[in-house]
Amino acid sequence: MSLSATIQLEQIQQALRDAEIGMHPVELQAVVTGLIAGGVTLDERGWRRPFYELVNDGQKLPEEIYRKAQALYREAAAALSEGEMNFNLLLPEDDDASLAQRLEALSLWTQGFLTAIAMVQPELNKAPADLKEMIEDLGAIVQVDQDVEDNDDNEHAYTELSEYVKLVVISCFAEYGNSASENNTNPTIH
Repeated sequence: MSLSATIQLEQIQQALRDAEIGMHPVELQAVVTGLIAGGVTLDERGWRRPFYELVNDGQKLPEEIYRKAQALYREAAAALSEGEMNFNLLLPEDDDASLAQRLEALSLWTQGFLTAIAMVQPELNKAPADLKEMIEDLGAIVQVDQDVEDNDDNEHAYTELSEYVKLVVISCFAEYGNSASENNTNPTIH
């Protein structure tokens, strides 16, 4: 049985605080997912170097953070490989955070994902037109207005945005991730 998103995020936040790494806990899953969707090889080593580059300027991370990132990596890789219905964004739950806090987390998640996928897929501007448009949409989601009123319309819009981000992740994995795992090739990291 997996931990709730709230517990996972609290544990990640504590590990980041202990290591004095100034990053929102949702960004950990976002970066790992961006690397996977961008085509890093689906093995235990393919993601580490680019992950360290993005999260800690290329330096190794404390063991606790590495273990949490590794668990998120395994979970995301398995979920994306199994099919689209299995992958979920690790975001604060409705009961535990205001809409503004959840929008901030979604924005940070999206930014972390975009940064990671751009690292392993530096030519995203050459993606198929529909995927390129979806990736551009993520850029707008990063800049979403977080100063919103808690009401049903805004809650519905938040749900649609988070589902759209999930769709883009799955689409990127279908375009880049599957070919890397099928060919078992190492991505070029710049």
